[in-house]
Amino acid sequence: LVGKGHKLLKRDKKRGYKEPWLLVSSLPKRHHFLEKVLKLYGMRMQIEAGFRDQKSVRFGLGSDLHRTNKLYRLDILLLLATLAHWFSMMLGAVIDKAGKTGSFQANSTKRRRVVSWAFVGLRYVKKQSIKLRRRDYLEGLAYFVQVVVQIDWKNMDVSDVIET
Repeated sequence: LVGKGHKLLKRDKKRGYKEPWLLVSSLPKRHHFLEKVLKLYGMRMQIEAGFRDQKSVRFGLGSDLHRTNKLYRLDILLLLATLAHWFSMMLGAVIDKAGKTGSFQANSTKRRRVVSWAFVGLRYVKKQSIKLRRRDYLEGLAYFVQVVVQIDWKNMDVSDVIET
């Protein structure tokens, strides 16, 4: 970085320069602690994308529009939203495994997936612009199950499971 204060320039942008991070954690030191923290922090955009997938009216399920204060209705809505989210994640995994996520992201990077499975699945439901074969569904669902089974649900460590 070159410059002072808020006027910093990325001189080496063409050479794949990455902006430095300063991370502070109160978590205890463990084996490979730094690598895991960096990997999990790098996944933060997936978490933000998950919030968008859940709340956004345009890009997601629109969960903020329920206008109810009845607890039992919220429970039912949450159950339905969870089922819809899991279905869209499964469909997104199918499309990802078939190598067809590029048409669902506006990013200039088309070689790797930069949007969530749920986002891809919801976009596909709204506009079925690609053709999927039965084989795509079977392989994608098997991949989704493989990922779900490998997640350490007790510690919620997905950093080593999902391919990018």
